[in-house]
Amino acid sequence: MTRFLLLACHAFVVAAIALTLNACGPAEPQARDPEAVPVLRSPVTLMSPTTLQATLGGEDPVVINVCTSPRSGELAGTDMAVAYNRLADAADRLPIDKDARIVLYCISGGMSATAGKTLTAMGYTNLIDLAGGTRAWRRAGLPIGERTQ
Repeated sequence: MTRFLLLACHAFVVAAIALTLNACGPAEPQARDPEAVPVLRSPVTLMSPTTLQATLGGEDPVVINVCTSPRSGELAGTDMAVAYNRLADAADRLPIDKDARIVLYCISGGMSATAGKTLTAMGYTNLIDLAGGTRAWRRAGLPIGERTQ
């Protein structure tokens, strides 16, 4: 009788494991209507220092230093310095055209990423964020000046 109970117990455990593993398996693929799936696109393009330098040479975007530190240094052609956490307060200084190309940068990229989210919430649609900030710009051997604003 003990042997029968042990065998029944083992069979129960094996069945429980098999059912659990089957439940964790991949689901059958579902057909989807491609038009019903929303496509989320960020209006912020993360750009390397060398690519951004080439872009700045061919266009005339609005360049904003969003760093809070006066020691951050400044890219040539910077139009304004507005701290990332003060962009909403400085709305009157920002372009009226929500499709205007705007370049954002800071020391390492954290503040400019936050600034990109803020400007996106404000309706701006054509934003560039300098990947790695002015530190990456310097590491790439690109020139940087003293902050003037």
